[in-house]
Amino acid sequence: LQEEEMRAQLRQLSELPAFTEAHLTHLAPETPPRHMIMSVVRVRLYLQTYAAALSREPPDGAEVARLEAIVDPVLRTGSGAPEAVRSRRLYLLKCVERAKGVSFVRGMLAASDSGWVTEWKTALDLDFDRFVGAALVPKWNPMAEPGPSRTALQEAYASANDLVLDLMNTASPKRLEDAAAGWAGKSEPEQNVLVGALLQALCQ
Repeated sequence: LQEEEMRAQLRQLSELPAFTEAHLTHLAPETPPRHMIMSVVRVRLYLQTYAAALSREPPDGAEVARLEAIVDPVLRTGSGAPEAVRSRRLYLLKCVERAKGVSFVRGMLAASDSGWVTEWKTALDLDFDRFVGAALVPKWNPMAEPGPSRTALQEAYASANDLVLDLMNTASPKRLEDAAAGWAGKSEPEQNVLVGALLQALCQ
């Protein structure tokens, strides 16, 4: 009944208003039941609207972006208890899945650059893996560290990966052979690092 009442109120508006601080505060466990129910109902209806926009083909990019900005505060880590954030994310994906099927959801998640999706993806969460499919989840590679913060091992991996890519692209082992010849003059610990990095690059 509360959901129907809220839905009727929202129908009278030209567009969904943003969540207020009160709406978000009323999602806290200590909130009186009536206020909490109304806030939960509002979140469900907003997520249903967002899911409908995501499911539309062709998608209206401006509408999706507008709704994403509205619901982002309740989908981000830190917007409530972890169990509540998980429940909201899965509810949204279930709404999209009912409309478009699981293949559509997996493709959408794999291609999305939304803040809450990126946050969920980088958290290495099993729920995300199950929804998107393990084959589409980016694999974390501790050796592939960008920027100046690389360790000696990561630098060796970057060089070895470059050699492997060159071998694949040119079908010529010359650069790899030249590098291996240069390794012969290094100390045993350095050789172990370089050979280990090469094996890691070959196994990717």
